[in-house]
Amino acid sequence: MFKNDYSGPDYNFQGNNNHDYILRIIEQFSAYLWAIVFNKKAQNYDAAIEKIEEAYNGLLYKKGNDIKYLSVVEIIKNNTSGNILEKENIEIIANLIYEEAEINELKNGHNNLSLEYYCKSLELFFLLTNENDTKTYSKNIDEIISKLEYYELDNKIIFSTYKYYCQIGLFGRAEDKLYQLLDNKEL
Repeated sequence: MFKNDYSGPDYNFQGNNNHDYILRIIEQFSAYLWAIVFNKKAQNYDAAIEKIEEAYNGLLYKKGNDIKYLSVVEIIKNNTSGNILEKENIEIIANLIYEEAEINELKNGHNNLSLEYYCKSLELFFLLTNENDTKTYSKNIDEIISKLEYYELDNKIIFSTYKYYCQIGLFGRAEDKLYQLLDNKEL
């Protein structure tokens, strides 16, 4: 093989490594998520929270508190490299924050911390729908929206939900969000 022959197996070496890395991250994340959900269903909430922290450390190489207490803008900024959003990291963060919100809600009932985490997770999933196909994250978004029905929401989240419903063609639900915004304005 000639030195400049790019048809050999080494030509895509970097691409193959990147693909393998992403697959490995997906496998690791799936294992963490399985352990989190298993412990949550078994009502072993402390173990589930420990698994969430392990996932932050093992996948993102950061402590959970270093991520989940950031604003959505800061999370995006910290996961953008050269104007390219690291979507895999955002998806991991959105899922982990959601899981922690749900565990916190199961332990303590409806509370402000769960509300904050649900909203943060929802905003991150909304961001991902702008970057990807909306169907990819619709299940996650629908779950969070159903959780948020029991909370008093600020207008920013309601408006983001309105835009999402318009984006996916659920105009009746979008209209409901507009009326909710009008009701909030009257208060």
